[in-house]
Amino acid sequence: MIPLPYIALLTIVSIAAGMGILFAIGTFSNRQSLALAKRQIWAQLYALRLYSDEPPVIWQVQKRLLVWNARYLFQMLRPLAIVFLPLSGLLFVLDGFYSHRPLRAGETALVIVHSENQNAPLVGHEVSIETPALRIPAERAVYWRIRAQKDSGDLVFGAQRTTIHAGSGLAYISACSRCFGNPIEVRYPPAYIAALGFHMSWPLWFFIVSGATVVALRKSRFLSMRP
Repeated sequence: MIPLPYIALLTIVSIAAGMGILFAIGTFSNRQSLALAKRQIWAQLYALRLYSDEPPVIWQVQKRLLVWNARYLFQMLRPLAIVFLPLSGLLFVLDGFYSHRPLRAGETALVIVHSENQNAPLVGHEVSIETPALRIPAERAVYWRIRAQKDSGDLVFGAQRTTIHAGSGLAYISACSRCFGNPIEVRYPPAYIAALGFHMSWPLWFFIVSGATVVALRKSRFLSMRP
């Protein structure tokens, strides 16, 4: 479970992200076109109820509703494209901190080394290697089980080294160590948020909070999406 102070920090970041998205929509979109499309969408929805017993009219109303929905979404493309890169970078960083948690003292984890050289030993510093190497040549991988101690340690395989994160709190744990050229992969336990009796992943919490922020502030004077 993610500790409460880290959930509070994630909540603050989510609120800030929601405000940034809303500000980008209000600044970089055509407000008059958005407002017109929104009025037309409501008008077509009202027409669906008003002419519910006239199928030919309903068919025309449905086509106009699709057209105005498409226009509304098209107007949203520019601001969403502007926030795409910074938002993607933010999500990448948050994923490193909130997707997995460090090992607890005495907790075990699976280590996989992806390497052509399967004969090199795995050496642990402040980390116990509990099993002999399980070599699977077809996968070009070697498996071990390790046990964390009180403090963070290191694993060394040939010329490669990786840090084993252990203890309380959170640490930056890359979801793809091999993407950065390190063949040593450590399977850390997943982290989750406990809220209202449910366990949820951090992206769900992020989008709930940021989405609620957009809804709550959509009519504010500073971040208004209205013309």
